[in-house]
Amino acid sequence: MKELPSLYFSCLQILALEEHWDPNISMENYLLYIETRNPLIPYDIARMYFESDINEYKTTMEEDQKLLASSSLTYNTRNLVRLRLGEKQVLDHALHLVEDIIQQLKQTVSM
Repeated sequence: MKELPSLYFSCLQILALEEHWDPNISMENYLLYIETRNPLIPYDIARMYFESDINEYKTTMEEDQKLLASSSLTYNTRNLVRLRLGEKQVLDHALHLVEDIIQQLKQTVSM
């Protein structure tokens, strides 16, 4: 599992300012604690994480699809673009799943 950047710890600190922050607590345990206080927070963090990863790519999915439609790519370049596009599609799918969960939780919390 990829380690969450320190930026997300900072976000958690801001979201829980009234609480005592212990940097020795693992991210998983802190997320469990925060989730008991607000079930949306872990999903908001996951959404930020996926968006950040998607934005790190220098090309969009549409640009990759256009590249794959061209006949000018070498075999290796075509495979690299396919791999990159697949990674983006997985991240995009995960992002949409998290956004759906957030919407469902918001409806449940507001009832």
